[in-house]
Amino acid sequence: MEMTESLAQFLNAEGINSAKLQYAVRYLIARTTDFTPADELRRIAAAAASDELVDQAVTELSANSDALLEADLVVLDAFWADKANRDEVREAVRSAAERLPVDPAVLLAVPAVYGLFVAVTKGRKKVNKITRYNADGTWEQQEQVEYQDPVNLLKPLGALLTKFAEQPPKE
Repeated sequence: MEMTESLAQFLNAEGINSAKLQYAVRYLIARTTDFTPADELRRIAAAAASDELVDQAVTELSANSDALLEADLVVLDAFWADKANRDEVREAVRSAAERLPVDPAVLLAVPAVYGLFVAVTKGRKKVNKITRYNADGTWEQQEQVEYQDPVNLLKPLGALLTKFAEQPPKE
């Protein structure tokens, strides 16, 4: 398809259902993290938020397939938004369509939580850099970052996403 296709157009053209989409996110996160084990992805997410918030998010996503699907859509949308990632997304979706594995829901939830961390920390809406002159004669530059608000999509995960958003953005 042409390069201007939307994620929805691509998913429709590939005939992807919700189960395959969820596995596509698992493949995408695995490939983009060089197949980092789920425990390590969980540790990274917990370091950015807290063990408690990550555990709550994993529990919620493991028990609520609708929330897991929403989280996975946020992840895919975030990757798709960067045209440089589209081939990776296409490959992950096609791999999921060809090889649909059987795993417990928690194995789907951890990559979704990590993917949300990536999506939120790179999902900057606005960055303001302000230079100030201090009373002691020094200059200081402050950066104010405004993030996209995925919390409305995933209200049960709001506290976790807020913690992720507080992390410094990756350059």
